[in-house]
Amino acid sequence: MIGWAVETIAATTLLMLLVLSLRGPVARRFGPQAAYALWALPALRMILPPIPDTWRPFDLPPIGPTT
Repeated sequence: MIGWAVETIAATTLLMLLVLSLRGPVARRFGPQAAYALWALPALRMILPPIPDTWRPFDLPPIGPTT
């Protein structure tokens, strides 16, 4: 459960950084409504289930000490 939370927070943080970098160009090209709609991506990532292991391009090492 904690691994899922850490993975979700990391993915959401990356999506937030992506939205912040794309917000200006999207607003100029498609208008402010589309720029605000980009914020749905991090919000959806918070409520969606975890990404299946078969979709991951590589294995990530576990976070923290192993027992």
